[in-house]
Amino acid sequence: MYQDIAENVLEKHGYKQIDYASLDDYQGWGCTLGQKSPTEYAIISWSYGSCSGCCQYADMSDAEIEEEFNELLDEFQVSTIEEAKLKFGATKGW
Repeated sequence: MYQDIAENVLEKHGYKQIDYASLDDYQGWGCTLGQKSPTEYAIISWSYGSCSGCCQYADMSDAEIEEEFNELLDEFQVSTIEEAKLKFGATKGW
């Protein structure tokens, strides 16, 4: 859930999505990894609930969620894609 919005945010910042992981259920999480250059990467990681009382995104429009995901964008530089994947792996989940 919300993966399309996260991918759009990455693209607007010049990144191409290269990996994605999620737990999709009535509650869940998502994490996406983008690459801009051989050393420039970004991660967007989020979680969501099953109702408006426990999910901050439930009552938001796609544009509002996109604004939130812009704030979640974690841009970083590493020497190798393997290092980026390690950070991505550590960011998955709750």
